[in-house]
Amino acid sequence: MRLFDLHCDTLYACTTRSLPLEENGLSVSLEQGAGIAAWVQTFAVWIPDDVQDKADLFARQVRLFQSFLRRYPNRLRQYDGTVVPGVCNAMLSVESCSFLTPDLQGVQLMKQLGVKLATLTWNGQNALAGGAHSDGRLTSLGRRAVAAMEEAGITIDVSHLSDESFYDVLDCVKNPVVASHSNARYICDVKRNLTDDQIRTVGQSGGLIGLNFYRDFLSPSPPDVDCILRHCDRILLLAGENAVAIGSDFDGSDVLDAIKNVGAVYKLYQAMVKLYGSVLVNRILFQNAQDFFGNARNKERK
Repeated sequence: MRLFDLHCDTLYACTTRSLPLEENGLSVSLEQGAGIAAWVQTFAVWIPDDVQDKADLFARQVRLFQSFLRRYPNRLRQYDGTVVPGVCNAMLSVESCSFLTPDLQGVQLMKQLGVKLATLTWNGQNALAGGAHSDGRLTSLGRRAVAAMEEAGITIDVSHLSDESFYDVLDCVKNPVVASHSNARYICDVKRNLTDDQIRTVGQSGGLIGLNFYRDFLSPSPPDVDCILRHCDRILLLAGENAVAIGSDFDGSDVLDAIKNVGAVYKLYQAMVKLYGSVLVNRILFQNAQDFFGNARNKERK
């Protein structure tokens, strides 16, 4: 099995709880992912809405990420568009750019750090846009931030946006967008999931939608693996085979019991192969995201 996971909050958990990455009791660790043939794990720098010193929390998580790269040189490397088998290829993302100031100098810092993907918000309203639990619109600063991030080669992540801000962002982006960890609202009616039209819009942009394992985004009743398949069916129908990916939300949510950690994703792989066949499943679990973020795609954008 090969896996390209577009979102986890493991870095935040390790930072706030002083945990290592090798073995930590979390859903994502180097030990749990050791059996994955080719593994790209996106580690989000998460900035919750209620944190006062957002810049400090951003810096602490970045420092820990960099220390992990030094501490585990034979097991962890920063993703650069290529994938090395047998190690964790770590892609850095940002969940909520609320730490950005009006001069937007933080965007260049994100570029220097190798950030590939970023949401404007978490769940609430900030100076850039409205989050999923608000009705806020994209602000003038938010529009400038979108332009600056695209210029820096950072993909805009539309997970966590309000419906209003989602369409505002789509009106001003020049490149495809990604919903790193969002499911289908038609299947589970919560604001963090995407409407049918939003799913179509992301697909038409040439973007990706990462299937989220959070139980509350899968089903109002206790979910099983089949719940993920129902969301997958809906997104395949509306956005197409090249748009579906994985965005587990490990260590940032209460995931379904059947897939408690990255090592258990093989259960989803097995269920998907029975339904879709191995070629499509390889695209969903790995190749679609690698085609999007990998070196070949980046060269095309230039």
